[in-house]
Amino acid sequence: MAFRGRHGFSIAVFLMAAILLLLFSCGGGNAAALSAAKAPPTYPAQFTATPADTGDFAFIIALGSMSPPGHTMPVDHVYFYVVDPDVNPGDLYRTRRLYAPGAGRVVEIRRGTDDSLTIQMNSTVSYYMSHLLLDNSIAVGSELTAGQYLGTFSARVYAFDIGVIDMGTTVPLINPNRFPYTTPHAGKPLTLFTEPVRSAIYGRVRREGPDRNGRIDYDVPGTASGYWFLQGLTVADSPYSLSGPSQLALARDAQCPANQAISIGGTLSYPGAYITGLGEADWTTVTPASGAVTYTLRWPPDGPTSQIGAFMRLQLLNENTLKIETFPQTYPDLMTVAPPFTANAKIYVR
Repeated sequence: MAFRGRHGFSIAVFLMAAILLLLFSCGGGNAAALSAAKAPPTYPAQFTATPADTGDFAFIIALGSMSPPGHTMPVDHVYFYVVDPDVNPGDLYRTRRLYAPGAGRVVEIRRGTDDSLTIQMNSTVSYYMSHLLLDNSIAVGSELTAGQYLGTFSARVYAFDIGVIDMGTTVPLINPNRFPYTTPHAGKPLTLFTEPVRSAIYGRVRREGPDRNGRIDYDVPGTASGYWFLQGLTVADSPYSLSGPSQLALARDAQCPANQAISIGGTLSYPGAYITGLGEADWTTVTPASGAVTYTLRWPPDGPTSQIGAFMRLQLLNENTLKIETFPQTYPDLMTVAPPFTANAKIYVR
């Protein structure tokens, strides 16, 4: 849900571009923009305040959530759901105040039907928030303190987003140029919270197991695991959400990481995130030597014994080329006698 930028930028280049754009558009006379053009701030990379009052959000989804086709790839930010859409969706429109979780300097703002902003903490770490209605007092160049009022939740979706860009962190992506600039150096936002806020925040995370932060580092060279792009999709076009139908992710479920998941953007079949079945090959074990491998695709994604929605066959032709096809449930014997690939099979690349 966070805003998406052009791929391939370092955060320094991106921030300078945003500053220069603002300076030119304002004739060089904007004091706030001039302030943002100073040397990087030196605030600590930590969150000491909650971004919303504890009664104003219901739960948190960790890194790695998949909701194709808009977010076919596991997302590089966390979601603070203000309501549980399955329980009290009508409470969405109650006014909720949002705050800066950590100190920093505002270096980018996007205003529209709802707003987003980027806050630089120091020369290495920045964070961004989206789905706000920013207060008019917040401007590029504003120096924020932890807990400072930013505005209200926009109520256009069920959650607001927080992401971290940490130039000291590099996500091991096989082809980082295919991702938005926020992804190759995505940090783990929940780790920045200090106690006692951290314990309260972790208590709201919907994720099984000890890791409350989530992950997006699923690319494993030489295996099927990770991120794939429909053959013919250019590297330049790959990062944009409009390319979601041409994306494919072989990863893990963000809420139940014990469950192996596949996120299909739409070209291969109807868009959706599915769970594979018990005993089926782990993505990380599928190599070119494995030949064709068959899976069940299950929905809802509440476990590997849930209802079978479709079947899938894939083959890693080489370390950067994947052949894949889905089949409707009319192939009941698929798990014992897999049909050959048909003309409907698709080729994805890294």
